[in-house]
Amino acid sequence: MLTKLEDNIYTFSIPLPQSPLRSINNYVIKGKERHLVIDSGFRHPDCLAAMEAGLEALGIEREKTDFFYTHLHSDHTGLMADIASAHSHIYMHPIDRAILRRLVAGAERFRGDTIEEYIREGYPEDRVRISLENNPAIVYAPNRDMPMIEVADGDWIEVDGQRLMCLHTPGHTPGHTCLYWPDRQILFAGDQILYTITPNITTWPGVADSLGDYLASLERLRELPIRRAFASHRSPDGDVEARIDALVHHHQERLNSVLAILTARPGISGYEVASRLQWSIRAKSWEDFPESQKWFAVGEALSHLDHLRQTGRVIREVAGNRHFYRAV
Repeated sequence: MLTKLEDNIYTFSIPLPQSPLRSINNYVIKGKERHLVIDSGFRHPDCLAAMEAGLEALGIEREKTDFFYTHLHSDHTGLMADIASAHSHIYMHPIDRAILRRLVAGAERFRGDTIEEYIREGYPEDRVRISLENNPAIVYAPNRDMPMIEVADGDWIEVDGQRLMCLHTPGHTPGHTCLYWPDRQILFAGDQILYTITPNITTWPGVADSLGDYLASLERLRELPIRRAFASHRSPDGDVEARIDALVHHHQERLNSVLAILTARPGISGYEVASRLQWSIRAKSWEDFPESQKWFAVGEALSHLDHLRQTGRVIREVAGNRHFYRAV
């Protein structure tokens, strides 16, 4: 359903098959000469049909439409190659652009590297292979590379003379970028701020502390005059200040839970830590978790372990090809 949020700002929902997120809120800034679409959906026929219906309802021609991608995840970028025209500009931060390019060029190698990493953290090899083979985040990712305009922190994008600033907010992904409209105090928040669920924070190759980056990004946004922040999933709008407080509190509680687990059970793997944390999911036990959701849960646990290591509260021990953790 198409919803007008403010003058020339619209949103419509795109379904996300096989994902607990259920849908993504796509945003459109409709201009007189050109238009800007923020994010897309999976590379899936249902997503493409919803995107085409939304653009048609707005009377938007693809030849006059540009696309801004907040980050590389396939629920945001999957349709990239299917909806852009030869005249479209596509914007993305260079860090996520590089990761996405590697994924598109070598999905099997990307999957293999992830499997090796998770096996080191105690994830059973047969189960992690299943989780990746059936994971919609990989199955519905873009299948070909596209020319892009790389935008860094502080760069500007113009829509009919209106200037929006790119704000690099790493954490959810290394190159996650929000789009800020200073004149109207509006933030297109991507997955940085979600109002009814918490964004997944996981580990990334070459990133020492994804969670620390995410918390720092939240504090940066707290300092901005933001009248409205539009989120990519579930409720599109809410109390920005209160939600930032709640997200910070959530991660502090989870850090405390990880420390309590390691105090009671020193020397366990990241997979075992994840299995002992409390998760908001409809499953009777860890064994009942859908395998793809276990993958996200383990990544989340590892990001908290990384943060605790970087802040001197946890040490990681290596035995053979496995990692084990202890509270300091």
